[in-house]
Amino acid sequence: MEFCQKKESEMFDLAADYYDRYRPSYPLEIIQSLVEYANVTKDSNLLEIGAGSGKATELLEGYGCKIHCVEVGEHLVERGKEKFAKNPNISFECGRFEELKIQEHLQYLFLQLSFLRNSLLHQLHIIQLLLL
Repeated sequence: MEFCQKKESEMFDLAADYYDRYRPSYPLEIIQSLVEYANVTKDSNLLEIGAGSGKATELLEGYGCKIHCVEVGEHLVERGKEKFAKNPNISFECGRFEELKIQEHLQYLFLQLSFLRNSLLHQLHIIQLLLL
C-alpha cells in the first residue's frame, strides 16, 4: 500500500478534537534543548510548520515569543485558534507551507515530524529559498 501524505493529514484533521485531546505532547526536554540551542527569547519570531492543533506550541508559549503556526487541516487550525485565542503572540494559518507568503522576518523555523515525511530534500530546498 502506497503512503499518501494528503490522505493521512485529512484523517488527522477530521479527528481534530480527538487528536488534540489524546495525542501525546512532545517531551519538554526536546523543546527546552531547541530553545536553548537557538537562543529563543521573547523577541524571537518563530514559524511552526505542521503545527496541528498546537501540541508543540503549548510548550513554546511560555517563552513569550511570536509564533506563527501553519497547518493544512482546517479543523486543526480552528482548534489551535480556540486554544490560543487569548495569546496575541500566537497565530494560526490554514495552508501549505510551500504556498506561504512570509510578511515579516523570521528567526527560527520549527518543523513537525509529519512535515518531514514528505520529500525532505524538496522541503529543505523550499525552506532555504523562503529564508533567503
